[in-house]
Amino acid sequence: MIEAIKDLGKMALEEKNLTEALTLPVYKKFKNKTQHIVEIDLLTHSNQLKIYPPYEVQDDTPLDFLWIGTADGPNSPQWYATTTNVEYLLSQTIPTLLNMWEQKDVFFNQLKQAYDQFFIDIGPGGPKEQRYRYIISPQYYDANVIEKEELKKVVEAAGKDFYRLLKKEHGLASDEIQLFSLSINGSRIIDQTYYRELVVQEKENIFQKAKEGVCSVTGEEQTVTSDTAKLKFNYYINDKINFASNIEKTGFSKNMVLGKQTYRQLMAGESYIMRNFHTRFVALPCYVVPEVIFKSKDTDDTNYFLDNLSEKVKNYVETTKIINVSHEVNEITGDYLEEDEDGLNQVVLNFLFFTSLQNSFKVNKLIKGIPISKLGRLIRLQQESTDLSNYFYGEGSWELGLENIYYLIPMKIQGGNPQEKHKILTVYESMLSGNRISNNWLISQFVQLAKIYRHEQFGNYQIQKVSNIDYHLRDKMLRCQSFLWLIDQLTKEEGEKVEDTIDYQLKDNLIVDYMKTMQYGEEESAMFLLGCLIAEVASMQYSKQEPTKPILNKINYQGMNKTKIAMLSTEVHGRLSQLTKTAINSYQEAMFAEHKRLFDAALKTWSMRDNETVFYILAGYAFGTQKRFNKLQREENTNEQ
Repeated sequence: MIEAIKDLGKMALEEKNLTEALTLPVYKKFKNKTQHIVEIDLLTHSNQLKIYPPYEVQDDTPLDFLWIGTADGPNSPQWYATTTNVEYLLSQTIPTLLNMWEQKDVFFNQLKQAYDQFFIDIGPGGPKEQRYRYIISPQYYDANVIEKEELKKVVEAAGKDFYRLLKKEHGLASDEIQLFSLSINGSRIIDQTYYRELVVQEKENIFQKAKEGVCSVTGEEQTVTSDTAKLKFNYYINDKINFASNIEKTGFSKNMVLGKQTYRQLMAGESYIMRNFHTRFVALPCYVVPEVIFKSKDTDDTNYFLDNLSEKVKNYVETTKIINVSHEVNEITGDYLEEDEDGLNQVVLNFLFFTSLQNSFKVNKLIKGIPISKLGRLIRLQQESTDLSNYFYGEGSWELGLENIYYLIPMKIQGGNPQEKHKILTVYESMLSGNRISNNWLISQFVQLAKIYRHEQFGNYQIQKVSNIDYHLRDKMLRCQSFLWLIDQLTKEEGEKVEDTIDYQLKDNLIVDYMKTMQYGEEESAMFLLGCLIAEVASMQYSKQEPTKPILNKINYQGMNKTKIAMLSTEVHGRLSQLTKTAINSYQEAMFAEHKRLFDAALKTWSMRDNETVFYILAGYAFGTQKRFNKLQREENTNEQ
């Protein structure tokens, strides 16, 4: 994938210089609040600190204010003039820049004058506190310097006072501000030519001690480095000595080395991906990295190609996530592929799921080499699954986007984050790549999901607490069945058909069609019909006075073998007779007879696992209950008319 990132960076650098190519994304909305950037101007001629009316974040904000993150290096002085932390601008930025800036440059005098006029010395402090020693005098922003032992705390207090001023004068809280930028006499520091040269110097200073060698990516002989500190993604392990050649620190240079041009392209490629291909699958951040095999002949305009590539890839990925844009599905998955617009069929996608904490970057899963055509097929089958669900379950929101599926696979959580994310990532890999995944494993997850709802174990998992347990249990079991159909279709060859193997002796065409669509065998059908019969019993047990379904207590979520199934089958038949107070009706009798016929036939070669029996019983219960609910709805609508 490093080649894909490098190629994106190469194209980005054809349109922008390095500093512009390194710009990072900025949220337009955060927690449903519009985000802003605050520009601070130090006016030396009027001895005034001016705060301009904050700008709302726009698409071009990162470029306009050259937002490239924080200065490199742990505990290093922060000198970037656009930052997320106003404390840097109030203290570190100008004093640090004065030590770096070329004194012959015309802007140096403005920096010096601003420093002399606005800054005060609150030091000396300890040796590690020198970067906090100087601060813009609080008199300019209605703050008070409170003497404390630690200079850092003085700066933090000044920052809080600055936020209070913003709230008072502009009505903005801290969670409505993304960036701050510093100007002097109306000139933004980030627009100065020498400032941008300093950025480039910082990004390339790792080559000061570089040696001649062969770039591991291009194979060209040039000046190379093994230091990847300036890169945001981890391409190989470089912080554990036992992974280095000969278990020596210098041995990392034998693992991978990069030339200066490759390094530039990787930095630019990473930033482009962060700006244009970042998404989230609920709680799972992901970079979608397109790999361009070759550009079509009509895409000489690199900027046009990249912009269109970004738009189309985002359309595809967002559609697979939510599937609630059915009117656009044909356009997205049909026209683009048929016309091969902008050479999209010459692009494959890599899904990089990651965790990023402060300066660490951990890859959770890399799903490589997914052709756009596979995403198109996934979207079409997702839509087909929705149509089938609407037909069998009744009209509703049955979409199986990747975000909906996130809630079908139980994952233990800690601090609000899933600790078993490998489970859903395995499912995503199967869906995106078309590789098979164990049906038994999926069913074990679905049974666990049912158990969470039935026993209300919400606090341990990413499943949200609900009040109407039975409704949500039914809803999830229906979705799980549709998902099994979807995953089966995805892992089949296109056009592959399966012949019906069972001649059902049942007159309920909806149930028969459903079992055939789901391609149930004798065992699955027998359990499904038993579940439908349990739904019949449950509906008769339930009333407004007694809103319970005792028959559901007979289902053991730990698993049920064929002996226990036989006992449950007998009890269900007895309950039906008891509740009707006479012989069970012909519809129920016919369903029981078919269940018994299929169950007896399957016993000869029984192979169903104990957890599978539970799932298919629950599947039948959910289907039968939904079927009765839809019938009542139709009757109510008819009566109202």
